[in-house]
Amino acid sequence: RPLLSSLVVPVAFRHLRARTARAQAAADARIAKAGYRWEQGMIYDQEVRVFIPASADAKAADVDFKFIGSMLRIGFKGQKPVLQGQVWGDADAEDTYYELQTIDGQRFLVLYLAKDKAETWEDVMKPPYSHEPYGRHLEEIRVTVPISDDVQAEDVEFELSEGQLRLGLRGREPFIDDELWGCVDLEDSNWMFDVHDGQRAIVVTLSKLHIREHWERLLKTEEGKGGLPTFQPGTRKELDVAALESLEYVNKLLLQKDSDYAKDYLNHIMPKKEEEEASGEAE
Repeated sequence: RPLLSSLVVPVAFRHLRARTARAQAAADARIAKAGYRWEQGMIYDQEVRVFIPASADAKAADVDFKFIGSMLRIGFKGQKPVLQGQVWGDADAEDTYYELQTIDGQRFLVLYLAKDKAETWEDVMKPPYSHEPYGRHLEEIRVTVPISDDVQAEDVEFELSEGQLRLGLRGREPFIDDELWGCVDLEDSNWMFDVHDGQRAIVVTLSKLHIREHWERLLKTEEGKGGLPTFQPGTRKELDVAALESLEYVNKLLLQKDSDYAKDYLNHIMPKKEEEEASGEAE
């Protein structure tokens, strides 16, 4: 038994070291991609902590920090801000602060964002766009990106391919460049300038290929942020529209208390029992 214990303990430590190394590698990858990493505790932990790599000689006077309302900017003077825009949730500006710390031999600018209420944030910053279902049968997804008044049509970069959307302004990082949550009809999708909530914006209309498919998120990469599994795609778009319009018509007849005609109409549009049996035998 002592021999077994002496073998098990080193193995457990090796597994622990391996998990720690993998976690550190994942954290390093996130920092390399986004320029920072962040964490939060359980829902009652009313603090979001953001770790931004800093040079060994970085000082407080080098930090560029501004936080007013829900708008945050933080980074180092003379450099592009690491974070700039609207934070994910409500935060208390007075209780939000930053420090320069050395952690495991590396220098970090650590931002402590004080939440206004106990809630779980899905990210540090809100995305630079919003989206919502649109249309009579919610057959479209409207994507809205606020822009300044000087943006012209030739400044907009819009690429829509099979399941992929890229949207941005020339010479800048794209607002969106990722895989969409569901399939879209390329021919019926487009973009235009419009005003949304009093703000000039680029409005992209995505025509869903499967109307009954529920889009909980805009992008598949957002699935880990509380998104629900996508519904199974329905039938072809034109069949979905026809079915929905037929049901609306039946509902209208029922509201008019014309139940007999509604019943006749349903019998007309629904497949006959013989047709269903024949279809089942064919399958």
